[in-house]
Amino acid sequence: MKSLSALLLSGSLLWGQASFGGYVKLYDYTNPHDRLHHRLGTRTQFRVEGDNGFSGYFAMFNAEQEAGNPDSAMDAFRLDPVEMYIDFHFDRAELRLGRQFIFWGAADWVNPTDVINPWDFLHLSSEVEDYRVPVLALNATYYWSQMSLQTVLIPAFTPTDLPLPAGVTLHTPDRSWRHLQGGVRLQS
Repeated sequence: MKSLSALLLSGSLLWGQASFGGYVKLYDYTNPHDRLHHRLGTRTQFRVEGDNGFSGYFAMFNAEQEAGNPDSAMDAFRLDPVEMYIDFHFDRAELRLGRQFIFWGAADWVNPTDVINPWDFLHLSSEVEDYRVPVLALNATYYWSQMSLQTVLIPAFTPTDLPLPAGVTLHTPDRSWRHLQGGVRLQS
């Protein structure tokens, strides 16, 4: 992950120019029925991207300072890569490789065809990167006429994040190539 981060952040040397952006937000997610899951904090999001017509890169990182729960004297600081990928553009195809969100379907929130990214039920909010977990994937799309064929390969299983009671653990597949996942979508 560190080598991919270094590659993406130094991408402006390979792609010529880079575009930088981001935001700072304050958040307060209150759960009146469970004060242990009350979240108060700040997020600084940093984004860098570049594209030269044939290839491009995108990286987005969150730096969060969370005030913890009322019973904890410790604040939590996290630096998380949200998305980091490299794109290749061809006449009739696109290829994306890296950590990414992949959304299928057009409905908001509950969408029966949106099955690629796991959910994060620990950090639900109104922002997509708060409630979805990006996956490391190879995402290829081929275009012809008015149609497209998208193929997604995910090399390792990524579980949904669930708030479990103390002492309860889930048994999920290990993160190995034996649990390769994939999907194909034909869209017109």
